[in-house]
Amino acid sequence: MPELPEVEVLRRKLERVIKDKVIQDVEIYDPAKLKGIKPELLKGESIISVGRRGKHLYFDLSSGKKLVFHLRLRGKLVYGEDSDELAKPWIALKFRNGKSLFFGDPRRMATLELVKDLNEIKTIAGMGPEPLDDSFTLDDFKRKVSNTSKKIKALLMDQSFVAGIGNVYADEILYRAGIHPERSAKTLSASEIDKLYFSIKDVLSEALEHNGVGEYTSLSVDDSEIGDYEKYLKVHGREGSPCPRCGTKIIKIKVGGRGTYLCPKCQL
Repeated sequence: MPELPEVEVLRRKLERVIKDKVIQDVEIYDPAKLKGIKPELLKGESIISVGRRGKHLYFDLSSGKKLVFHLRLRGKLVYGEDSDELAKPWIALKFRNGKSLFFGDPRRMATLELVKDLNEIKTIAGMGPEPLDDSFTLDDFKRKVSNTSKKIKALLMDQSFVAGIGNVYADEILYRAGIHPERSAKTLSASEIDKLYFSIKDVLSEALEHNGVGEYTSLSVDDSEIGDYEKYLKVHGREGSPCPRCGTKIIKIKVGGRGTYLCPKCQL
């Protein structure tokens, strides 16, 4: 699933190609997946800006409404004259330059909603701070981590705790901090919490510099900036490979039903 870095890369690409464009027409191919969205609600709207909240993308429209996309596992946005990269699009937003933005999901898990306020979407209303924003402070992070017995990996992936972190980056963050993913959050020392906080910021910032993991940034408007951060992953997806620090083989376990990669020697 695309996580914060991949969705942010997509946001930047989209803003370059569709900001200030007017939606001239709308074609809906799969109304069952687009509840409440009708062509007449979007025709004539200008796209003022493209935003992101956690793993959600949204368009600020000239009417003040917001068109909110959640890609889930395999949702895809294609910008161009046709939807060849997307076999069965759900919707096409057509612009005056002859190009369209197609959206759909072969696994039918993605969502698209038109709202007046982002907080109408429950998952966004209850979302925690953006980890690369100033609102994500060390003091607040320490307080929250110390007050829960949740397993630390599950806590990092809890969108009400912090926004945008999923399975891939939780593994990488915990490896960077030297913390076992099954540790109870409240057992972490003050120095471990410090390491974890800065690991969150460092890993996500590095992933953004490399345009995220390519498998997910290809779910995009073009392939001109496909990410290559998978080359820099230290543990995720590397079961059986030597740990970059100590040489111990990376192992895979299950934490909260999710495949989890770690170094059993470096992460305690």
